[in-house]
Amino acid sequence: MRHVLSLSVTRYALVIAVIIGVCLFLLGPAAWQIAGDTVRDLPARERPRAIDEVRRTLLAAVGGAAGLTGLAYSVRTYYLSRRGQVTDRSAKATAALASGNLVERMGEIFALEHVMRESPRDHETVVEVLAAFVRSESPVRPDRSPPSAVREDVAAAMTVLARRPVRHDKNRMDLRRADLTGLELLPDQDGHGPRLSHADLCGAWLTGARMPGADLRGVWLGGADLSGADLKGADLSDAWLSDATLWETKLQKARLAAAKLDEARLYDTHFTGAVLTGCRMDHATQHGAWFSGAELTWAWLQDVNLYDSQGLTPGQLLSAACLERTALPQGLRHDPLLLAGSPAWQSASYQHLPAHPFPWPVSRADRGGAGPRRRRVRTGFRGPLRRRH
Repeated sequence: MRHVLSLSVTRYALVIAVIIGVCLFLLGPAAWQIAGDTVRDLPARERPRAIDEVRRTLLAAVGGAAGLTGLAYSVRTYYLSRRGQVTDRSAKATAALASGNLVERMGEIFALEHVMRESPRDHETVVEVLAAFVRSESPVRPDRSPPSAVREDVAAAMTVLARRPVRHDKNRMDLRRADLTGLELLPDQDGHGPRLSHADLCGAWLTGARMPGADLRGVWLGGADLSGADLKGADLSDAWLSDATLWETKLQKARLAAAKLDEARLYDTHFTGAVLTGCRMDHATQHGAWFSGAELTWAWLQDVNLYDSQGLTPGQLLSAACLERTALPQGLRHDPLLLAGSPAWQSASYQHLPAHPFPWPVSRADRGGAGPRRRRVRTGFRGPLRRRH
């Protein structure tokens, strides 16, 4: 005890000695050095007052510098303390996701949302944790049994992901093969729809989901099942829906500019008023889809059976880029405008689809539409073949 006390006294004495030494240096040699010849050349009567002014200015400057140093140290200490608190909250919330209590899991999901909003540095980590939670807790079942309604905690995690702060996401949100049957993500009070843009939903089940006005730009939905989903007014520009199932999917007034629906199954799909500009439907299977008022400018409809489609007009088809090997609707097979062809068909040269950004073709195990049982669709009479001139 005496030894420790002796060391403390010695340390304090050394600090006091250093402070006194620094003050003497500042008030003595340092002050005269800073004053320079200007003060030295003054009359003897004025010289003490001038050097005192220099000393006061020097002490004020040193005091200000010391204050700024202390402030910077305090800010750094606060930042590190705050960072430690956020990290601790994030770690506890992540660990609590494995709890068997639904209320606890729900609370920790929203606690992670607070962490994501307060700490941009943890944004990516929280998104990956919640996405992994959704994939692990609600996967597409390998036995292909009919899907059930999405669980409350999974729906809460998807709600948090859909309203995450608008920041640059380095990686795609990985929701591959997640069972999101009946998921409901509605617009907020300001009218902003859920934001799942650039997410990876390949092979996911979204049957009966309600996401009107959703931001789904650039999303990957290869092999996904969107049967009965409500996507009215959603933005699916540049989205990939290759080999997806859209049975009675509601896409009224949706935007699908440059979307890829190659080999998709369009059974009674509602495209009324939708924007399909530059959309690719190569080799899609169509039965009873509604196209009333849809914008088909430069849409690629190669090898698509439109025989029993609803609401198509000659003007819509004439604006398309390609109708090669396309079976026209029954009421338009002998339309003189279509028989004469379109300048767009004459100027368009076939463009191959870009390489799929996900594994292609979609395997049966990864295809969302392989789960629930599908009704059998008769393709009916294909009608005459239409080719580009």
